[in-house]
Amino acid sequence: MKARERFMLKVKTWVKANRHQPVRAQQAHLTRMLNGHYQYFGLYFCWRPLNAVRERVRKVWQQALQRRSQKAKRRCDWATLENLAWFQLPKPRLTQR
Repeated sequence: MKARERFMLKVKTWVKANRHQPVRAQQAHLTRMLNGHYQYFGLYFCWRPLNAVRERVRKVWQQALQRRSQKAKRRCDWATLENLAWFQLPKPRLTQR
């Protein structure tokens, strides 16, 4: 199994186990996870795969937030949430050349 798939499996299991946590706590933990992934895999020319990982994490998190309640499908407007500064997941950064 590739490292990217292992990381995504780790993210999925964490999100599923911690779905009940406050959204800000989830965002803080996912930010730490992504920053660690970027720090290790942030090679020059690897921006596109790192961005794909970020988008997959965002999608997993969105699905988990929508499963919190039936009302979340009406209230959890992802476009509105993404405009909030605290809700953003970190963008990929290249740490190694």
